[in-house]
Amino acid sequence: MKKVFKALSAAIGNLLFILYTVCRRTVCRPAFVAVIAVTLTLCALFSQTAEKDDGFLYVALYCPDEEDLHPVKSDLERDGGVLSLSFVSSPEEAREAVRGGKADCAIIFREGLNKTVKDYLAGKSAKAAVCVVKDENVYAALCRERVFMSVYPVIAREVFRNDLSDLSGREVSESEAAAYYALEVKDEELIVFVDLNDEQVKNEHFAVSPVRGMLSLLILSAGMTFAILSLGEREKRRFALGTGARNAAGAVSEVLFPTVLTALLSYGAMALLGIAGGRYAFPALMLFALAAAGLSLFLEVLLSSKRAMGVALILLLSGSAALTPVFIDSGAPRAVSALFPSFFYLISLHDPLFLICTALYALAAFLAALAVVLVRRVK
Repeated sequence: MKKVFKALSAAIGNLLFILYTVCRRTVCRPAFVAVIAVTLTLCALFSQTAEKDDGFLYVALYCPDEEDLHPVKSDLERDGGVLSLSFVSSPEEAREAVRGGKADCAIIFREGLNKTVKDYLAGKSAKAAVCVVKDENVYAALCRERVFMSVYPVIAREVFRNDLSDLSGREVSESEAAAYYALEVKDEELIVFVDLNDEQVKNEHFAVSPVRGMLSLLILSAGMTFAILSLGEREKRRFALGTGARNAAGAVSEVLFPTVLTALLSYGAMALLGIAGGRYAFPALMLFALAAAGLSLFLEVLLSSKRAMGVALILLLSGSAALTPVFIDSGAPRAVSALFPSFFYLISLHDPLFLICTALYALAAFLAALAVVLVRRVK
């Protein structure tokens, strides 16, 4: 029994010594301080962007001040992060905003929306609004669809009033039709957006996804950076924890600890901003940190060169940004995207199956690193 306690106390002592040494060498490094500073700066910039409530489509809006257009104007103002509206005082000013590059498009509503809708339903030539764009592009398509979306309720109510008039055999007033319409129309969405688990997708700020993508690149770069530093110090023989298992555990911890710590701080910053994500966000981020650390260790023992590791870091970051859905889905073949851990992380936020894939990726990376070490010892 004494031997068991002695062995256990020795193991705990070794673990505490490794953790102390790695913590002291990690937290005090300028590289780690820089990584944390970039993480906090990135989250602060997102917070500032979210408070402005800007969208990615800048629209110059001319909307005459009349009762018919008040619901349309209110609907556009409640857009939820897609449109960034700039109200102008005349149609000419709206056109000039597009011409001068101050707006991606302009929406110019005409007076008498209700009358225009009635004429339209009666088969007469009528135009409720004009969308001004420089050419036919994605901005034009978004602008057009957004105008249809805001005007549709007005058209629906008028169609409803016409049907009531036909059924009752008399002219139903707009106030009467509005009262019936409020009773009959259900206050629920006809079309809902769900993820792969059939859970309704929350309406998030449009910048949330790029922020998560950039943080994933930051965590990956942290793992690679500390792998390079660890490699450099071992080359100079400045860092020696001992031999055997202690030395191996120290080498792994020197990369694993700062990578996981960066991920934890990133999650904490996102949680404070309210963009941490759903129930899979935390396990997905932790598994991604393990995968990033495992990949960094594998490349460290495989390449064994600071210059080669620097090249690998650039290739990893550029490949992750281009071939995984960090910013947009590039449509790259899955077999190619699966080489990068960011691919599994960003998809696992919505699909629990990819949590298992991320864990297997991390395990495979650590086993590959161990295999390289064992093969070199045999040689």
